[in-house]
Amino acid sequence: MSFALESVIPWGRSEAEYRAMFSLAESDTKLRILGCGDGPDAFNGDWSRSG
Repeated sequence: MSFALESVIPWGRSEAEYRAMFSLAESDTKLRILGCGDGPDAFNGDWSRSG
């Protein structure tokens, strides 16, 4: 089976979507979160850099 790379559409979620999806409270922003298989999403890295 073969496919064209042009047919692959990566996507990610916003911080608000992750907060809602995982019921993250403001206090959770002080914790370290392990991202496994984050894909094209940069949320974990962005959140870590923001402190």
